Amino acid sequence: MRELTLEEMELITGGTDTVDGITVIGDGGGDGGWDGWWDGGYDGGYDGGYDGGGGGGSDPSADQASIDVQVNFSRPLTPAEQAAVDNLKVSIAKETAYIDSLSDTAQITLPNGHVVTGADLKDTWSKTDFQINEVGTNYPNQSMRGEANYNNGDPVVGYNIDILTAYNNLAGGMDYLAMHELGHMTQAGRDSNSNIDANHDGTVSQAENDANERVANDIAQALVAGSGGVVMANPGGGYSGAPLTFQ
Repeated sequence: MRELTLEEMELITGGTDTVDGITVIGDGGGDGGWDGWWDGGYDGGYDGGYDGGGGGGSDPSADQASIDVQVNFSRPLTPAEQAAVDNLKVSIAKETAYIDSLSDTAQITLPNGHVVTGADLKDTWSKTDFQINEVGTNYPNQSMRGEANYNNGDPVVGYNIDILTAYNNLAGGMDYLAMHELGHMTQAGRDSNSNIDANHDGTVSQAENDANERVANDIAQALVAGSGGVVMANPGGGYSGAPLTFQ
């Protein structure tokens, strides 16, 4: 598994409140560690081993009707970190409203022929939960940036605060963050991830990796554009073209 680039990272929020169906859990401290709750496993796949999840026993318990975000800090956030938290909170609410507005049969067809439906997006997104950790937290993918795991249909995404803060400085960065990982965790994204070694030679070329990233990027681009957000320029792997529109 590779470490994600700056243009491919994702999500955070803070405090203890609810914003448009987003449950925000502040745990009142803690060491920001990952090993205490991670039960997702790592299967060697790119961007979090989406088909390699474990038993789904992640903590905090996922409310299947909300997006839970646990912030693991024993210190106050800096002003820049808090600004990133606040901006991401707005972005999550906006994207949630747009995804919820899609009909189950709404769909886009990706350049590789895979179809992404409103039903798939709503089901996956509503069950996604997030852990936000301190700078330097290491993940099962051996990065100190973040990791996402489909987790047998109970998705868990973790990121370090410095990545979120960096994204807050990118035009469209906050709108892009979670939608990129949601793209990876859709059925189309998981299928692409599972078949990333297109040549079946035991290695993943840069071209194969970029093609896999474009699947998630194209889904994210469609969602961000559809919700009226700012489409981030030049993410890792790029986009296939203009934003697709859900029909």
